Amino acid sequence: MRSIRAQNIFSWCGLIIAAIIISLGKPNGWDFFWYLGAGQLMHGSADVGQNFTALSQSWHNHEWLFHWILAINPEPGIYHLLLKMSLVFAILITLFLLLLKHSNHKPLLAAFLTIVAGIMMSSFLELRAQMASYLFFIIMIGILESGSHEKKKAGWIFVLMLIWANVHGAFVLGIGLIVLHRIVLVISSKGNLKSLPGNWWIAIVVALLAPLVNPYFHEVYIYPFKWIGNSIYKEYIIEWTSIIKWDFQLYPYLIYSVSAAIILYLSRPHKLFDFILFLVFAVLPFSAVRHLPFYYILAGYILSDSLCRMETRLSKTVEHSILSG
Repeated sequence: MRSIRAQNIFSWCGLIIAAIIISLGKPNGWDFFWYLGAGQLMHGSADVGQNFTALSQSWHNHEWLFHWILAINPEPGIYHLLLKMSLVFAILITLFLLLLKHSNHKPLLAAFLTIVAGIMMSSFLELRAQMASYLFFIIMIGILESGSHEKKKAGWIFVLMLIWANVHGAFVLGIGLIVLHRIVLVISSKGNLKSLPGNWWIAIVVALLAPLVNPYFHEVYIYPFKWIGNSIYKEYIIEWTSIIKWDFQLYPYLIYSVSAAIILYLSRPHKLFDFILFLVFAVLPFSAVRHLPFYYILAGYILSDSLCRMETRLSKTVEHSILSG
C-alpha cells in the first residue's frame, strides 16, 4: 500500500515539475501577435467573418474562438503566460490519466511515457490554437476507448467536436480517428455486424454534424482541405514541410520510432486499432512536421499498454524459471 502511494506521489511530482519546465519555454507562438490582433478585431467588431487575407486570398477564421479567448486581455503579459501554462498542464495531466488507465494503473510507467512525450513535443507547445487540438485529441482517444454506452459516447463526442471545430482546423483528425476506430470495429467483427455494439455508427454521424455549428457552416470542411493541398503552404510555411527537412526533429523521431517499433514487435499488440493507428500517425510527420505531436501522443498511449504486457510476460517468465529451478 505504501509502495503504491509512494509511486503515485513520485509520479505526480515528476509530472508537475516537467510541466513547469516545459511551460517556461518560448512564451509566444509563431503567430501570437497575429492571433491577438484577430481576437482584438473580433472583440471590437463582434464579427468573425472573412476579415483577413492569406497571400491575396480570403481566409476563414476557423480558429475564431481561440483568438477571441486570447484577446480577452489584449495586452501581452501574465494572462497569456497563465493561459499557456494551463494548456501545457492540461495536456500532460490528461495524457497521464489516459496512460494510467491504459497501463493497468501503473503510475511510474504512465508518468515516464507522459514526460517523454512532453519533452519530444515541447517545441510545439507554444501559445497557438494547435495546443487545444492536442488536448482534444487526447480526450477523443479516451472517449473512444472508454467502456461507456455508445449513445453516451456520442453525446461527449458531439460536445467535443462542436468546440474543436471552432478552435482549430485539426478537428478533421478527430473525425478521422473516429472513422478509423469504427472501421477497425467492423473488420474485427469479421462480417458479423450483430456482434458490434448497438448504435456503433452514431459516433460518426454526430462527429460530422457537430462541426457545422460554426460561423461558416459547411465551409468549415471545405476550407481546411482547400489549403492542405495548396503548394503555397509547402513553399512559404515551414511547419507544413516534411520532417526530413527538420534535422533537430528528425533524429529524435527516428530514435523514438525505432525503439517504439521494437517494443510493439516484442509485445505483439493484441488490438488491431493500436497497430494501425501507430503506422498512420508515424507516417503523418513526413507530410508535415506540425503533425509530430499527435504521433507522440498516440505512440505514448499505445506503448503504455505494450510495456505493461511486456512487464507481465517477463514477470511470469521469471516466476516460472524460479519455480522450475
